[in-house]
Amino acid sequence: MLRKVLFSLALSTIFLPASEIVEWDFALSSGRDSPKATFTAVENRPNASVPHAYACGFFQESLTLPGMPNGLKSESEFDGVVARFSPDLTAGGWKATWTAQAHSKGDVIFNDLVLGEDTNLIYVAGSYREEVFFGDNTGVYLPNPGNGNIEGFVAKLHLLSGTWLDVYPMGDVIPQSVAIDSADSFYITGPGKLAIKFDDEGNYIWDVGAQGDTIEHHHIATRPAPNGEAFSYVLSTRLSSGDGRDVWLSALAPDGSPIWEKITASPSHDLAGGLGVSKQGYISFSVASSNQNIAYEGKRLAEPSNTNAQEVYVVRLRPDSSLVWSTRAAVADRSVSKMLSTDLAHDPRGNVHLAVNFEGPFTFEGRTRDGKGETGILSVGDGGVPYHFLESQGDAYATGRGVAAYSREEQVLVGDYQGNSDITFGYHTLPGDPGRLFAAFTKKIPGQSCFIVRQPENDNTPPAQFLANLKAVLQSEPGVTPQISTPAEIYREFNYPNVAIGPTGASLGVVGYAAFISLQDIDALESSGLYLVEEDFELFRSGTTSPAPYNLAKLNDSSASPPYSYSFPEMCQAVRFYLIDTAISDPGGNYFASNSKLTILDPVDGGYGELIRSDSDTAGIVTSEHGTNLLSLVVGPDEGVAPDTPITTKVYDIYPTLGTARASSLIDAILLALEDRLSIANELTPAVMLIASNTISPTSPEELPALEIALQACCDAQFPVVMSAGNNGALAADYAPAQFANRPCIICTGGSTEAGAFSGMSNSGAELKLVAPGENLTVATEFGGAKSTTLFSGTSGSAALAAGALLQFQSSNPWLRGSDLVNSFIAHCVHADTINHGTLNYKQVAASAARPPCVTGYLHWTSWFDLLDTSYEGNDDGDLYNNLQEYVFDFDPTEADHYPHGFGIDGYSPPMLEMGFPIAWWLWDTTATGPTYLLHDGATKLTVTSSTDLENFPPASVTLTPGVGCDFQSYLSFTIDTSLAAEKFFRIELKGM
Repeated sequence: MLRKVLFSLALSTIFLPASEIVEWDFALSSGRDSPKATFTAVENRPNASVPHAYACGFFQESLTLPGMPNGLKSESEFDGVVARFSPDLTAGGWKATWTAQAHSKGDVIFNDLVLGEDTNLIYVAGSYREEVFFGDNTGVYLPNPGNGNIEGFVAKLHLLSGTWLDVYPMGDVIPQSVAIDSADSFYITGPGKLAIKFDDEGNYIWDVGAQGDTIEHHHIATRPAPNGEAFSYVLSTRLSSGDGRDVWLSALAPDGSPIWEKITASPSHDLAGGLGVSKQGYISFSVASSNQNIAYEGKRLAEPSNTNAQEVYVVRLRPDSSLVWSTRAAVADRSVSKMLSTDLAHDPRGNVHLAVNFEGPFTFEGRTRDGKGETGILSVGDGGVPYHFLESQGDAYATGRGVAAYSREEQVLVGDYQGNSDITFGYHTLPGDPGRLFAAFTKKIPGQSCFIVRQPENDNTPPAQFLANLKAVLQSEPGVTPQISTPAEIYREFNYPNVAIGPTGASLGVVGYAAFISLQDIDALESSGLYLVEEDFELFRSGTTSPAPYNLAKLNDSSASPPYSYSFPEMCQAVRFYLIDTAISDPGGNYFASNSKLTILDPVDGGYGELIRSDSDTAGIVTSEHGTNLLSLVVGPDEGVAPDTPITTKVYDIYPTLGTARASSLIDAILLALEDRLSIANELTPAVMLIASNTISPTSPEELPALEIALQACCDAQFPVVMSAGNNGALAADYAPAQFANRPCIICTGGSTEAGAFSGMSNSGAELKLVAPGENLTVATEFGGAKSTTLFSGTSGSAALAAGALLQFQSSNPWLRGSDLVNSFIAHCVHADTINHGTLNYKQVAASAARPPCVTGYLHWTSWFDLLDTSYEGNDDGDLYNNLQEYVFDFDPTEADHYPHGFGIDGYSPPMLEMGFPIAWWLWDTTATGPTYLLHDGATKLTVTSSTDLENFPPASVTLTPGVGCDFQSYLSFTIDTSLAAEKFFRIELKGM
């Protein structure tokens, strides 16, 4: 859906799949006791809780694998085997958790396997000669076909145990590939037959004969049909004129009748590769050719390259056979280079992963991969752009034959290798041998995040040259500066020079890349001074921490009792958090990094933070403990109030010594934060400041006028501040900065206990607007180089909890300013019961499991953007949209939007048509009902109307459904049955109250 929303930007923005940096996780091979063994295919179930992989193949004499030390024995030339591989939770890596053998005095060859759609079944297709026994004492048996004949079969076994259940003889049809539908009916293709369909008990249903010029049927795949059956697709190689070879893709209806046949061809020999149908219903296949003119139905697959080497192409089709995209997988550097694709798999997001084998040099993402008989996994994004290539290395000749994809980052490649030299997959070396099988697994590299790296405004380098230079840096090409340790995974290119005019009249633009980058490399990019680096958010679901610290549970429910739990909402509106305290560290190196919604700015040696120092101060970080504790209470994955709110954190370290800081440092930090908050880059982003420092001895306001001025400047700028009351057990009015908290934009927070009483160490008085737990809070810390927890007491922690709740509230109410935000927060995010201390009753901070209430609206929005014409019909920026449309569709009313709103068709599977459009995330109310939907602000109404004549547009009889996850919750869609609906035109109507 996101691609649909931004489709109108495609000429200026190149979208690649958001794949993280991937490496080989583990590799295994068979033992030396088998003179020849191979895996021919592999499958997995992407939605399984554990990523098992199921591989089939055959072996000679004997076979041992990790996890099965006793091995298997063969009395024939070849025996068939199926193995399930699972993560080895004890030793790490992967191991075989069961094997299933088919043995005979002749040959048993397993060619392919497929997993049942929703059942614990595996279907294995292959061939045999002489009688075959599937397992020991299972009763699953095939008699000798006689006369030395080779015949085909499909066998069925249990996915959980590996027990053989049944076998179905196929006669003289040798299945090369097998597919399945939702009813567990299975489909095969092989010599003489384009396709044959059987039910789940092996009963024949229909068949389609092969064309007379067919050389080989390679793969069969299915796509669900509306009636529970399936369409089937077969990839074949056929003879062409002049003894050439063409690749054909045939589509069959659920009853076996032909729908279409399409050719991919060139004047030379073309070789079929893999075939698959994505979860989204698209058909993808791969083909290899040494001719630059290779084309699908006459349309060239890619622009010509500089050689006539054999290269691999990937083609994506719609179910009606129309071309979505085609691409070259990698560019050959020399004419002698050769690449083949043997298999293809989709991950749940629709990305394509190829099993490839290659010789000679190929260029991929600016780096040369020199093949000497290598294999690997090459990934092409759902949008048609190759984005990742992991290859084997070594002098052994490796052949990948099957690939399966559990996710964008987790795949498994199987096959075999030959030669006495070792073969390596990353850091995993497999010993050389004349003929061993292998399985190699990938994983996401830990300690990375997604960043946008772009051109600074004062950099006058031409955009094309800047992009080329930056790509070389991100791909870690030799000789470039700065040099990063791990090549980044680029997934989006921005090339928008001169799209806006800044306040000084200078042209502004966005030129750069978004990429997954190892966290250890971010500092090198930022400190180089050559780039602007910012977080690109990845979105996750809401969650519950259970067991949870009492201090979090009390925010959900002030009367909570053990065992504690804490629930929090998923928020999608980005907010900014300024922490003035010590620097922070990342416990264990991955505690804060594991929260993908958290961006921490200003990395320095030993942690994060802008260091507020004088010439005589210690220049580096002296301590990061207190700041780390506080940040864990705000956004920590297990200890924080708002772990699922997108927060950019900027830390100001005002502590040049272990225990004390000067007021001048605090004043400097406040004004620096205010300056940053009001900068062009940040002025439209909602933000909160947290100050968690107090004077030790009583002071009067007259002693600190500059501090008062700094805080007043924040209020004048509508910049909300949360501060701690202090830990003196006295009046807050006698200690700074709490003594200045009577200003409407400041929330001074006192402490409470687990029992619900006012904390004895907390300062009190009228300056306190709220209280929150402040004793024995569970916070994150670092111990022995790893993340640990400790207990923390003090109103600093109370203020951090209040700040986390305020950030959640602000994410739901992005257009509320300073005092309006503070007053609304206090009105809506407190518990019903108060805590009495002295003569005052203090309100308690509350953080709901549900999304905070929306109390902002259209007028707040017009005020936020300082619009001159605040009417619904107003249009300060003079573009195609009035104020109400910009408000609902989440546009910037101060900058003209030149692109059409993304209201259009998302998918069509006859007769069902899906349409959709985006709106501002915070405006959608999941409880709203149609046809006229009242949005979350309680005032704006949205209606989808329809017409048959473009004159009358009554409300359409459709139901709007939001997507899942922050990328999609703001995208509303509906489905219509075109066979029943008369409406041909749709539009969105908005009405303000």
